[in-house]
Amino acid sequence: MKNQQVATLIVVVGVVGVLLGTMLALLLVAWLGQSQLVGILFVVGFLLLAIGMVIAPWLRGYLAAPDRVAEDLHMIVNANPAHRVSVKESPGRLKPMVEAINSLAEQYQQSLETRDTQIQQSEAKVTDEKNKLAVLIEELNEGVVVCTMQGRILLYNSRASALLGHAESQTSGNGRVGFVGLGRSIFSLMDRNVLVTAAKSVIYYHEEKGVYNPAQLVIVAANGNLLRVRLIPIITRQQELTGFILSLQDVSQFGETSRQQYRQIDSLVKTVHASLADIQAIVTKMKGAEPATQAGLLEDIQSNTNSLNTELDKTAEAYAAELHLFDWRKEDILGSDLLWAIEQYANEELGITVAVDKPEAPVWLRIDSALCVQMMTHVMRRLRDEFGIDQPGLSLTSTEPLAALELIWPYKLAKLEIVQAWQDVEFTTNVTAVPVSLVQVVELHGGQVQWRTDETANSALLRLVLPTAQPKPVQVRPVSHGSRPEFYDFDLFQQPEYSSELAQRPLAELTFTVFDTETTGLRPAEGDEITSVSGIRIVNGRLLHQETFDQLVDPQRPLPPKSVEITGITPEMVAGQPTIEQVLPAFYAFAEDTVMVAHNAAFDMRCLQLKEAQTGLKFTQPVVDTLLLSAVLHPHYNDHSLEAIADRLGLNIIGRHSSLGDSIVTGEVLLKLIPLLAEKGLITLEQVQKEAQKNYLARLEY
Repeated sequence: MKNQQVATLIVVVGVVGVLLGTMLALLLVAWLGQSQLVGILFVVGFLLLAIGMVIAPWLRGYLAAPDRVAEDLHMIVNANPAHRVSVKESPGRLKPMVEAINSLAEQYQQSLETRDTQIQQSEAKVTDEKNKLAVLIEELNEGVVVCTMQGRILLYNSRASALLGHAESQTSGNGRVGFVGLGRSIFSLMDRNVLVTAAKSVIYYHEEKGVYNPAQLVIVAANGNLLRVRLIPIITRQQELTGFILSLQDVSQFGETSRQQYRQIDSLVKTVHASLADIQAIVTKMKGAEPATQAGLLEDIQSNTNSLNTELDKTAEAYAAELHLFDWRKEDILGSDLLWAIEQYANEELGITVAVDKPEAPVWLRIDSALCVQMMTHVMRRLRDEFGIDQPGLSLTSTEPLAALELIWPYKLAKLEIVQAWQDVEFTTNVTAVPVSLVQVVELHGGQVQWRTDETANSALLRLVLPTAQPKPVQVRPVSHGSRPEFYDFDLFQQPEYSSELAQRPLAELTFTVFDTETTGLRPAEGDEITSVSGIRIVNGRLLHQETFDQLVDPQRPLPPKSVEITGITPEMVAGQPTIEQVLPAFYAFAEDTVMVAHNAAFDMRCLQLKEAQTGLKFTQPVVDTLLLSAVLHPHYNDHSLEAIADRLGLNIIGRHSSLGDSIVTGEVLLKLIPLLAEKGLITLEQVQKEAQKNYLARLEY
C-alpha cells in the first residue's frame, strides 16, 4: 500500500512540475529570448523542487488518510467497538466524514452493549444449570474424561487431571511429561493401543448385537498410576458413535497388593526349596547310618517339616484373606469378543493374520481381557520373530464349567519343547505395573496351562484352560451431549482433526500455544539466558486460563540490574529453580501438536533454538507472530509494540514484562486479530504466514 502511495505521489508531482515548467519556459522564451533560457530553467527547476518538497508530506498524508480511516473502521467493526478514528490526523475535507463515522461507531457500540445485555440475561438460566453440573462433575471421586473418537479431550475434571497429569519432577518413559488439556490427545496420557482395542470392541459389539455396552480395562497411565478405566460410548440421537467417556479409578493400592503377594509367593518358593534341600541332605545321611544317628536325623526331618508347614499355613491365610482383591481386574466378556480383540491387535500391531475358529454357542469368561490380549500377542510376537510364524490359528471351545483358549501353529516350524520354555519367562505389558509370565497370568484367573502336539497333523498348540462365567449383561443408556462443566469444550466435536495439511486450516480452527520468555538480556546468541518460560493455550477460539505453563528458570549466571528492573525477576527468585535442561522438556510437552504464537516471535524462537544441542529438543511447529500480523493489518501505524496493539484493540494490559502476563495479552491480541485478517482474505495458516513474511520486520535476527 505504501509503495502505491509513493508512486502516485511521484506521478502527480512530476506531471504538475512538467506542466508548470513547460508553461514557464514558453513564457520566458517569448519574453527574454533563448540566450538566457538555460539559467532561468535551472532556477525554475530548483523552485519546482522546493515546492514539491513542501507539498509532498501534505500530499502523502492526504492520500494515506482514506486507507487509515478504512483500517480504523475495520478495527471498530471486527475488533474494538470502542476505537475511534482520529479527527486531528484527518485532512480538512475528510473531517466531516470522520465525525460521521465516529457518530455511527458510537451508535454501533451502544447497540452491541444492548445486545450483549440481552444475551447475558437469556443465558443466565443456562449458566446456572451449567454451574450445577460443573460442581457435580468436580465433586466426583472418580476422574472423568470425555474425548472424541480420535482421542481429543473435550472435558475433564480435577480428579482426572490429578490421576493423569504430571507431578513435580515426574516424567514418562521418553523423558517427557504429560498434560491434561482441552484439545489434547488422550493417547499422550494413556496407552493408545489398549484404548483403541477397547473402543473397537465397543463398536464391534454394537455391530454384532445392536447395543452399546461399556468396556472395562486396567491400564498404566504415562505418569505411572495404575488405573481402572470404564469406557462408555457417547451416542447421538441418530445412533452415531461420536466419542467416549472414560471413568477413571486409582487402583494403585491393588497393584501394590499384587506385588506384595508376588513377593510372598516368591519368598515361599525359596523357603520350600531350601527346606526340601535340607530334607534331601538328611535323607542322604540316613543311608547306612547307625540307628542312634538315624533317630536324631529323623528329628531334624520332623523339625524342617513343621517349619515348612507353618510357613505354608501363614502364606495360605494371607493369600486367602486377599484373594478377593484379584477380582478388581476382571470383567465378563463374550469369548467371541476376546477372539476378535486378539485377532485385531495381532494384525494391527504385529502384522500377523490369525485364523480364528469361533465357538458355535456363546461362551462367557470372567477375565482381565486387556491382560489376556497382551499375553496372547506376546506369544505370537515370539513365534513370528524367532520362527517366522505369521499365520497362527486361534480357537475357543467350551466344556462347562471350563473353556479352552487354544493357539495353534505348525509343529515342524517351532518345536513344542522350545516354546514351552517360554511359559515362565516374564514379559512387560501396558496394563500391569510389574512384569508377568504366562503361567502367572493364567493362575491369576484360576486356570491351567497345557501343551499338546499332533505330529500327524503337523500342529502344536498352547491351551489355556479358563473357568466360564454366567454374566448378567447391563444395558447402558446412551449419553447425549448435555450441559457443560468447568473444563469442557464440546464444540470440539465439530472440529476437523489434525492432519498433515495444517497449513490449509483456518486460523479460527487451530489450537495455539501462546508463549513468552524472559531473559537476562536481548542478545541470546552472545550469552543471555532464559529466566522464565510461560505459555497459555487457545482451543476453539478460547483462551484457557486454567491451562497454563509458568516456570522460573535458573540461568546459572548473574542477572544484570537492567534485566531485574524490566522483568522483576530477582536473583533470589531464580536461585534453586530448575535449569533450562529440566524446564524445556516439560514446556515441549505442553506445546506439542499446537501452533506456536509469540509477539516478536523471532526473539523467543531464537532463545529456544539455541538450546537444541543442550536439550536435544527441536520446536518444529508452525509459528505465528502477532507483531507481524499487526504490521500486515495496520501498515499506516508505526508502533507495533504489544502495548500499542492492545491499546488499539481495546485490551487491558496486566502483568506486562512477566512471561505469563505477556502470553495472556498476546493470546487476547491474536483472538482480536483473527477476524481482522479474515476481512482481508487471510484465513488459513499458510496465507497468514506468507503475508507476514513479506514485511520488513520479518527480517530481524537475534
